[in-house]
Amino acid sequence: TLVPGMYTDGDFSTANNQTGNIYSNGARGTTFNVSLNGVSNIDTGSNTKMMATVSLDMVQEFRVLTSNFDAQYGKNSGAQIIIVTKSGASSFHGAGYWYYRDKGLNANSWINNRDSTPSSPLPRANYHFNYEGYSIGGPVFIPRKFNTSKSKLFFFWSEEYQQQLVPEGLHRVTVPTALERQGNFSQTYTNNNSATPFQPKDYLAGGSPFPGGIIPSNRLYAPGLAVLSLYPLPNVSGQLNYNYQSQVSSSENRHEQHLKMDFNASPRWRFSGSLTNLPSDAYVGVYCPSGYSLCPSFPLTPISYNHPGYLLSLNATTTIGPTLVNEFLFGIAHHPVTVLPVDPNALTRATTGIDLPT
Repeated sequence: TLVPGMYTDGDFSTANNQTGNIYSNGARGTTFNVSLNGVSNIDTGSNTKMMATVSLDMVQEFRVLTSNFDAQYGKNSGAQIIIVTKSGASSFHGAGYWYYRDKGLNANSWINNRDSTPSSPLPRANYHFNYEGYSIGGPVFIPRKFNTSKSKLFFFWSEEYQQQLVPEGLHRVTVPTALERQGNFSQTYTNNNSATPFQPKDYLAGGSPFPGGIIPSNRLYAPGLAVLSLYPLPNVSGQLNYNYQSQVSSSENRHEQHLKMDFNASPRWRFSGSLTNLPSDAYVGVYCPSGYSLCPSFPLTPISYNHPGYLLSLNATTTIGPTLVNEFLFGIAHHPVTVLPVDPNALTRATTGIDLPT
């Protein structure tokens, strides 16, 4: 955001590798490109996610180009975000770190403070971070046999673990009451607790109301009752627009690995390769990740949004003459996405009882 022409809409988050909320010179958030060691790192299926991510301790250089691109930059019409990772040196260097943030250090939300009472205080949301990582780099050599000068072959290895619990927004909805699940609407009112009782109508009797607002048990539809049982029971009373509220923390865990090798074969030839690997990168929550519209507004069952990935880059640079240099770059990236319930049997016909005809 310090680069002229760049803008984020305030909702940008690295959760789920999102990049779609970054804008350049008024262009859409899906028009810019991110490259990692010269290889495109954008999922072209959506243009809103990175194939693989790197921690800050892996980064050597970071640049943003918004206009006047060289011929080597293409693919997308927006800005070019260029990331180059660290390399090893002739001596060994390493680092380790641990970042920890406990929910006990967080203040409660304004809404919870407003709605709390001395006898019934509303708890703070579970907001928690736990990051551990390390890196090491240096020469690759065999004493008195290979790279004894420590100037030919180098490596850099980095790894980071991210454990996060991030609260979802406060969800307030209306769910079926215990009486309504039995077909008893005698205590149900229209317009959310107004003075007008709700009257279910019997369309087999010309649309006249059921006496007392109670549907006979022999008229209740079993699959419909099974649907109602998926909803939680009300946990709030006396509100005009809702009778249930929840704020569940989602789990956003990530494991990042990065290896870079550099080889100075001769004064004319230089080779470099890097592998960025995300063996695990998953969102797990009872609500869907941001960007998904077909999501429940109440806790149903934990959903795992798993998207591991990797990016491989290989580079060979040759000095042909005093004024001519050739560079060869090969890259490949993969980013599979799987969205499934954590418990595959949680929403089956047998588990839910919603045994509708096929």
